[in-house]
Amino acid sequence: MCTSTDVIDVDAIRKPMEETYASLANQTLQWRSKALRTLLEMIRQNTSEITVALKKDMGKNDMECLVEINGSKNELQHQLSNLSLNMKAKPLPTSLILFPCQAEIRSVPLRSPGVLAIGPFNYPFLISMLSIIGPLAGGNPVVLKPSELAPHTSKLLQTLINSYFSPGVIQVVQGGKEVTSQLLKLSWGTVIFTGSERVGRIVAKACAQTLTPYILELGGKCPVYVDSQIPDFKLKTMAKRIIWGKTFNSGQTCVGPDYILCHEDIKDKLLEFMKEALVDFYGDSTKNCTKIISKPHTKRLINMIQEVQTKNSKSIIFGGAEKCNVDDQLVAPTLVLNPPRDSQMMTEEIFGNILPILEVSSEEKAIQYIQQMVRNPNSLFLFLFLF
Repeated sequence: MCTSTDVIDVDAIRKPMEETYASLANQTLQWRSKALRTLLEMIRQNTSEITVALKKDMGKNDMECLVEINGSKNELQHQLSNLSLNMKAKPLPTSLILFPCQAEIRSVPLRSPGVLAIGPFNYPFLISMLSIIGPLAGGNPVVLKPSELAPHTSKLLQTLINSYFSPGVIQVVQGGKEVTSQLLKLSWGTVIFTGSERVGRIVAKACAQTLTPYILELGGKCPVYVDSQIPDFKLKTMAKRIIWGKTFNSGQTCVGPDYILCHEDIKDKLLEFMKEALVDFYGDSTKNCTKIISKPHTKRLINMIQEVQTKNSKSIIFGGAEKCNVDDQLVAPTLVLNPPRDSQMMTEEIFGNILPILEVSSEEKAIQYIQQMVRNPNSLFLFLFLF
């Protein structure tokens, strides 16, 4: 297993992938179908081992583990069901000036040696699998560099993939940022990266040096807007859904709710229902929460709470810094009312169990606020009463 100080053997990594391209086998339906079916079988036969690794890395509960495992299987089944259709050439209309030429789009593998997929820590199994499945369906060998912050899942991925696949199909390279930097100095068919904006810029810059195409799935501040016309029986359900979306995986989800824009007329009722939901889900402790991935990430979140709490302790509606634990990497679900716009939790993606709630007087004010945010959202959640 590579460590963060290892020097990778470039030839050993690239040669089997290049041999796959030279054989032309990866252009066939059989190669792609076999790779996807083998991956599906690998997951089915090792569900318990995957669950154990996820619990060791992040303390995930059974449902959160199931989401990672079933999400991977669902994507594999979808790709297998559509593989033949997706490989068919698709004709395109051609300008008369080119007559009698014809045009079509063909699904062919990217340039040799294949795809480099750099996995994240928050869903260390699911997103690693999703980063592999698409390229394999396109006939591309893959090198996976899983997150070193989830060492048990990373090690298991290496063990399983080595057992089920030849290096000309999938390889796992472990290590920290030094290993990632070495990999990014090489040219690839494409690079897939899931993670923070900061590292995304580093990946994009490195890929530009080798003219390697890249796909970045980065963070963002996803807003929730709750309208004033929602009746109580709907508002209670919405509060539960917002809290579930925010606290699932302890908020370490890039498309999870980041902050709420709530109409001032229903602010008090929404807060009441959200506090009820938090007590129902977690009680008055953090023991049922998923761990934050590391102590530095935990300290960062606690600092966010303390910054606002120091200025105005009444802004903390539920939870608070005193209920968090750095050593156990646990952050208590915390509701914060009207934090300063220049506070850390409103200028950075939170990526944790902290939910700011901001009052607005109209839908137009909510739209204006979202448009003025420095960071673009990955998702927008609207709760409106339409019927």
